[in-house]
Amino acid sequence: MHYSPTYSGKEKTAHTLWSQFTRRDQEHFWQQYEKLIVKKTQLFAPVQASSPKVEIAVIQPRSFHNRFLPYWARLVFLTVNLGLMGMLSVNAYFSVAPKSALNFLAVLALFFTIRPLWCFTAFYTSNQGLLVLRDLIFRKKPFTWREIHLIQLYRDQYKTAYIKIWLKSNEQKHFKYPLVRRNHYKFLRVLEHKNIFVENKL
Repeated sequence: MHYSPTYSGKEKTAHTLWSQFTRRDQEHFWQQYEKLIVKKTQLFAPVQASSPKVEIAVIQPRSFHNRFLPYWARLVFLTVNLGLMGMLSVNAYFSVAPKSALNFLAVLALFFTIRPLWCFTAFYTSNQGLLVLRDLIFRKKPFTWREIHLIQLYRDQYKTAYIKIWLKSNEQKHFKYPLVRRNHYKFLRVLEHKNIFVENKL
């Protein structure tokens, strides 16, 4: 049994146009045929896949430090130390030689506790960026995530750990890096979450 082939509407129209083709009327034929081709191309135009949305990494605000004493305790100890230093200095000035020397040594010992109490480095991270806090009067340096090019962690010749922050403006800032163990790895995970490249040489 023989079945006649089936044609779509576009194919029938094209077949009709070809059957009417004459060399004298070529221009009219090709105008009609091009319209037919354009319609067919538009009908089967590929659908462009929508580009995936870039998800912004969201993190909870966190603080990272290695302070043995909290801020308020440092402030209390520093105030007490300064008061004792003042009293002992006055006693050393008005005391006789042996007692004066002891008072002077006590003042000297208290003096060397001021810097560790006063200076410290803490890091605060949020969705906006990284904040470096440096001492009791809240000297701080903020960085937005998008201005950070990379971060280096290294030790100097005295084995002191530092963090160097390279900015996209070609500036660099460095601070002491006190984080160890758990805090260190948690801090690195936050940087990785925010797509910050870290060169870790610790």
